[in-house]
Amino acid sequence: MRLCCMACIAALLITAPTAGFAATCTSQAQLSPEQRATLASLGEQLSDAVLRQDLSALQTVLLPAMADQWEGIRGAVEQAAPLVKGGKVQLRNVYLLDAGTLTAPADTQFFCSTSNGSQTVIISMHSLPPGKYALILSDAAGAALAGQMGFVLVWDTGGVTGWKLGGFSARPGVFGGHDVVWYWTRARELAQTNVPWGAWYAYDAAR
Repeated sequence: MRLCCMACIAALLITAPTAGFAATCTSQAQLSPEQRATLASLGEQLSDAVLRQDLSALQTVLLPAMADQWEGIRGAVEQAAPLVKGGKVQLRNVYLLDAGTLTAPADTQFFCSTSNGSQTVIISMHSLPPGKYALILSDAAGAALAGQMGFVLVWDTGGVTGWKLGGFSARPGVFGGHDVVWYWTRARELAQTNVPWGAWYAYDAAR
């Protein structure tokens, strides 16, 4: 069983209709209080384990089917250490993903719309088996590199029923000392002063 975590974390904002897809997504605002509390609590525990580099805590909740992928996850957690150093856990988004209607592993997209339908976040997973998943995004608030973490959870029914860790990735939240808002603002300023190449670079950095 393989989950493409990097593709999962790459989400785009679009304005597309969501009807007609077998896989469904429930955004954080649409979760029941119990679902939200459970996933938020687990997200905070996993994020804290990354900040503390507590590999045993993460391996304890690893999905059994992902045992042969542990070294890759472990490496990603260790590489995240400088990104989250000095930060505190701050949850950003939680998504509940249902791919139970799939009949076989398949490249799958989840379309997660806001409550008013004005925006849709696309979450893509490669060769996803049928099942129920969750994506938790969190930040290392206050860290020098503003590390951003993403956890893929899998609802395990094979042993002790519950959420298990299926994937992890991390990336810096700042680039060249600035965050996305700074680059976006700078790009607009450069575009308005007719500096197209500078604007292109700033927009690309923001992206």
